[in-house]
Amino acid sequence: MVVGGTSSQAALRAVDLVMERAVVTVSQVAAFAGSSPLTARTVLRRLESLGILMALDTYPAAWAAHEVLAQV
Repeated sequence: MVVGGTSSQAALRAVDLVMERAVVTVSQVAAFAGSSPLTARTVLRRLESLGILMALDTYPAAWAAHEVLAQV
């Protein structure tokens, strides 16, 4: 667990989680990465802007790795 780590470390952990789950929430990423919810949301939005994730219209907010889901 990366406690107090950088957003880059949180991004790497988020990608690990996405490969396991394909659909993730801010709280899941924050817990998995040992980061704050703010850092987790920033990471998810960054991965979305890169085309790795796509935001889902859900509550709580969730993001999906569409290419991972396509392989299932």
